Amino acid sequence: MNNKKNKNINNRYLSGKLERYRYDIIFAIALIAIALIHLSRIRLGMAHVDESFYLSIPYRLLNGDSLLTNEWHVAQLAGFVVYPFIKVYFTLFHSTEGIFLAFRYIYLFVHLMVTVSGYFLLRNPRGGVWR
Repeated sequence: MNNKKNKNINNRYLSGKLERYRYDIIFAIALIAIALIHLSRIRLGMAHVDESFYLSIPYRLLNGDSLLTNEWHVAQLAGFVVYPFIKVYFTLFHSTEGIFLAFRYIYLFVHLMVTVSGYFLLRNPRGGVWR
């Protein structure tokens, strides 16, 4: 009798734990599915914009140009953000071969990390929905 009572208490405890983390599990499954869809399309391109332009400005900075004097385009300050990644890539490979594919992977990784951090910052720490 006592063993059956302990088993019933354990089942309620486990179902309460699963209920608490239900949204985390749904989020993890959805994130993995979306990441796999993006990984299957990564060689075809990630956006409908000129992605070579966004890598050309940090490449110019790497070659010695400076912001606001040698480049007058409105989006030039985005090159400052991408510059450290370009610098690391050139330090490792000494070439531009494969740079677009590498930056698509970096793009996907950064987006996934922002999504995960946003989810954990905005979720209810007690589990469930906000009331």
